[in-house]
Amino acid sequence: MTARSLSPSALRYAALYFVVCGVAAAGVSFYFYDSLIRAGFMGAGTGIGMALVFLWTDWTGQGPLG
Repeated sequence: MTARSLSPSALRYAALYFVVCGVAAAGVSFYFYDSLIRAGFMGAGTGIGMALVFLWTDWTGQGPLG
């Protein structure tokens, strides 16, 4: 846990996490609840959360990028 900086490609991967996880969560939410508003909030919340988790693990040196 000595690394305290983001990898050069961390923001690109975080954006990818945001899009993929957000779209997946929105799709599942829309399938079960049939509401575009709920699906949008679910997708945005999940995407932001996953991107932040990825950035945090990368910043602390515990992520998949090293």
